[in-house]
Amino acid sequence: SDRFSARWTRTIYMDAGSYRFDATSDDGVRVYVDNVRILNAWFDHGAQTFSATRRLAAGRHQITVYYYDNTGPALVHLAWSLVSSTGGGANSGQNWRAEYYNNRDLTGAPALVRNEGRPDQDWGNNSPAAGIVNPDNFSARWTQALNLAAGNYRFRVTVDDGARLWVNNQLLIDAWRVQGPTTYAADIALAGGPVAVRLEYFDSAGAASIHLNWERSDQGQPAPPVTPTPVAIAHWRGEYYNNRDLNGAPVLVRDDGEINFDWGNHSPAAGVVNNDNFSTRWTRALDLSAGRYRFHVTVDDGARLWVNNQLIIDAWRDQAVATFDGDISLTGGAVPVRLEYYEHVSAASVWLTWERIGDTSGGSGGSNNSDNAGNQPDQRSKWLGEYYNNRDLSGSPVVTRRDRDIDFDWGTSAPASGVNADNFSVRWTTMFDFDSGNYRFTTQTDDGVRLYIDGKLVINQWRTLARTRFTYETNISDGRHEIRMEYFDAGGEAFARFYITPLGSDQHVGNLITCVPPQPANYAWIKLYRQDGNGNWYSISRGIGSIQASGFLKIDGLPVDANRFGGGSEPYRVEQWINGKVVRSVGNTAAGEPEFRLRENADNYTPWQCK
Repeated sequence: SDRFSARWTRTIYMDAGSYRFDATSDDGVRVYVDNVRILNAWFDHGAQTFSATRRLAAGRHQITVYYYDNTGPALVHLAWSLVSSTGGGANSGQNWRAEYYNNRDLTGAPALVRNEGRPDQDWGNNSPAAGIVNPDNFSARWTQALNLAAGNYRFRVTVDDGARLWVNNQLLIDAWRVQGPTTYAADIALAGGPVAVRLEYFDSAGAASIHLNWERSDQGQPAPPVTPTPVAIAHWRGEYYNNRDLNGAPVLVRDDGEINFDWGNHSPAAGVVNNDNFSTRWTRALDLSAGRYRFHVTVDDGARLWVNNQLIIDAWRDQAVATFDGDISLTGGAVPVRLEYYEHVSAASVWLTWERIGDTSGGSGGSNNSDNAGNQPDQRSKWLGEYYNNRDLSGSPVVTRRDRDIDFDWGTSAPASGVNADNFSVRWTTMFDFDSGNYRFTTQTDDGVRLYIDGKLVINQWRTLARTRFTYETNISDGRHEIRMEYFDAGGEAFARFYITPLGSDQHVGNLITCVPPQPANYAWIKLYRQDGNGNWYSISRGIGSIQASGFLKIDGLPVDANRFGGGSEPYRVEQWINGKVVRSVGNTAAGEPEFRLRENADNYTPWQCK
């Protein structure tokens, strides 16, 4: 019932077009199409939905789903829908994405996600899905891209109880209230092509029903001129509500240049919008080239983000400032984006950024992180930087911002307005996507630094020091990993840099054969050093004591960087320590010691003999 895994494989025929795949799971899930991984959420989590879009040629395609459950509830759902067809047919009613919630305000994770036909339901006093969705006090959201010719259209919704309808990101019908069966109609002019439609619904109690219909309202009249739709715009349409659930009519509608707000305890618009218990919806069409993108939302309290009508971030809950990421593949052009936000009490803040991942083109409004040391992999996410006016990261940060890279030389100046020039500290946090392999993590700071990988402390130099480089090497598994760097400046110059080097296929290994006096007679060990790119020695994590009575020691699999040093060997320093003192050493040529090199794929002997 816990700690099991499963694999499902199926081959089906699909028409040509772009398909959206949605996987809802608790815990991990991966989805492959034709042996290419399109979704990777292989980690413990509560019920969440992950989405990806892939363009497919007409024909048979293999779909494979991997799933595991750790403990607690176990669920997995897979659905797919045709987003846009290359066959020219009208996508008029099938494959609506339906999300059902066991509450009346579409909050939290959906209890059920499935594909349905056009919303045309009369459930009476029954549940939409017995045993999964409540028969009362539930809500639902349907989304679809309809391929409609240019013209004027009338949309009708008949509902018991509440409904809201968006067409091309315009709220046409807002009837979000308890009521008996009622019909609403609204007109809109469309320029032709894919039209984004979203219908939201809630049932209070008693009978439940929802019906959606539309038709051309200008038959016999000249069709309106055809222009590209949707059209990318250079601002966000912001709708502000004096409640936490975007209900009723907005109290303020305005254009916002970017979503980068830190209102603190104040109102977004004094005298119009509440200081607390308000909500906002921003909509915009972004002009993005084809590729894969990562969107970031940093928020206090709740947020939901849709990109291309796909919900990629759902964090609709009270919380202190936190950052959430969502990935999506886009085919290029004008992409509809919608961010919904609510503030409960106290501080209010929300930021939205994005970048294209896997290349260097960058995203409008976001940025792609470039190589700051000639060998850094794509960082794929901005850092959340928290700046403190003390040296120990205590209390609340005086500045919180997104930093593109950790590559700062502040000299004797302050990092930002409101931050001390001396005696300050910073915590940077981000998520990296790694391909499995060996990596070198390098910090260079003046003064102290700590580095964590997935919460594990790997570099700990929390002390006053001149500009110094520290390095840690390890093997990283495939997937997302949290990187956290903490830094403080005591006084004088302030400098902080971080980068990652993939060691790759040019990284080979060799074996070291040496000895230490047998334990427990002595407290003894071997300490190893390598050279960084500036020729400075740094210790590596292989400090190993003897466990054999003879004192003989073989250390397997030490890295040999043939790409840097050539000839299949690399300079090493080897020290033999006994009771806290160095008694033998080789390789420190600056101190007059003979050079010692480690050859790849070979046993390498230190010059001293074991007794």
